[in-house]
Amino acid sequence: MQVIELFDAGCARNPEQIAFIEGDRSVSFAQAKRITEQLAQALLGAGIAPGSHVAVYARNGIEPFLCVLALLRAGMVWLPINPLEGEASNKRLLQRLDCTLLWAQPGFEITASEGQSVWKLDISSLDELVALHARGQTMPQVSDNAMAAIFATGGTTGEPKGVMTSHANFTAFCTHRESAVETSLGVFLAAAPMTHVTGRLALAALYWGDTVVVIPRAEPALVLDAVERYRVTDIFLPPTVIYRLMDLLDTQPRDLSSVKQLSYGAAPILVSQLKRALKLFGPVMTQGYGQTEAPMHMARLSPEDHYQNGQIADDKRLSSCGKATGAAELAIMDTQGKLLPAGEVGEVVVRGGIVMQGYYKNPEATAAASRFGWHHTGDLGWLDAEGFLHIVDRLKDMIISGGFNVYAAEVEQALMSNADVQDCAVFGIPDPDWGEAVIAAVMPKANIAIDTGLLKSQVKQQLGAIKTPKHIHLLDALPRNPAGKVLKRVLRERFQPSKETSL
Repeated sequence: MQVIELFDAGCARNPEQIAFIEGDRSVSFAQAKRITEQLAQALLGAGIAPGSHVAVYARNGIEPFLCVLALLRAGMVWLPINPLEGEASNKRLLQRLDCTLLWAQPGFEITASEGQSVWKLDISSLDELVALHARGQTMPQVSDNAMAAIFATGGTTGEPKGVMTSHANFTAFCTHRESAVETSLGVFLAAAPMTHVTGRLALAALYWGDTVVVIPRAEPALVLDAVERYRVTDIFLPPTVIYRLMDLLDTQPRDLSSVKQLSYGAAPILVSQLKRALKLFGPVMTQGYGQTEAPMHMARLSPEDHYQNGQIADDKRLSSCGKATGAAELAIMDTQGKLLPAGEVGEVVVRGGIVMQGYYKNPEATAAASRFGWHHTGDLGWLDAEGFLHIVDRLKDMIISGGFNVYAAEVEQALMSNADVQDCAVFGIPDPDWGEAVIAAVMPKANIAIDTGLLKSQVKQQLGAIKTPKHIHLLDALPRNPAGKVLKRVLRERFQPSKETSL
């Protein structure tokens, strides 16, 4: 099935159902289908060939969603470009991914590269495009295995790679969401950028025939306003936004009774904050584990899994990613390609319909990530006797100090058990005595002065001397990419030994 057929299937369920809402504007499925057909005709009529790589550079909105659906209908490849990234990095990405056409919203102008056209993305320009070029073009036939999109990885360790995603990959993602949820949820809120997992989840909701409410950014006040106004039932948010949302609700209670599912992912969630969310929101929390190369459905901690015997589950269960979903096969592998039994730590590997085709024009990285016939996630983890997946660290973030493996995620959880810590990141830097020294960057809560010596003592009591940070640096904020993931490479560069100052 092609991606556009997923949308058309949702349209067939109820053509008059509202497909998109943005502010006071709305578009029905039938209207959206007609508009995307006209835009697809215009693209082809303007000489943009099927298979061309087309980027949409815009905030979340109805028109950007329609443009994406139109270019997919015309057999082109979508390049999701995050508007929160800087112009220079986006321009480099477009060059590497061989962008033919850039659809740019006013305010996101970017200088065209050689062989690249730039079109404006606003209502008047789309109307003009249709008027000039829609001339009865025949829609191309596209193979299910053809590329539908090239997503950019997070770039947390360097320049992002292009993840080739086929129509079949999209179909596997959307149809598995259907089997996991088993019902229409009604109204999905697209708050996080559509260039990431939110775009895929919105497409899955449209496949159901659900309405997608679009807001420009995942700002807590905007999220709460949208939930109340449109009776939102289904939301995806990264953990950092959920934390801020709960802080706001402490002082400004709102009616969230319509919410049936609040999904979280993209970064680890703190167990203490998850318990807080369960008490505040009730049995609606759902974790999806995945990455750009195999999104969201590798494992799932369902709303029911957050509870045991009618009570909020223990820390071990809540710190897991859930169980394999069936959208792909999940296993733990050692460095020699041997699959490991329950209880043993190794790299999380996956294979199946949601796994990417490979990295664009990067056969070396593709080969490295697909050793032994499995996709290698770069996450270290283990499966317990019940089949719950536990991530202990990113493989590249594991610190070897004094000959011992130190998992940064474990140290971060210990630091966060201090009520004065708002956020933190743990990483290793070269050390002549230890090989690598454990270092922590800690962001205190507002107007709180943290005693770093006392904080070290608390971690030492929990984890022992080896895992206790040698230095703790207090920062006003942690460096993050636009998806909210902490950029540990930036911290490593900042606190290299030559720049080190003890606290």
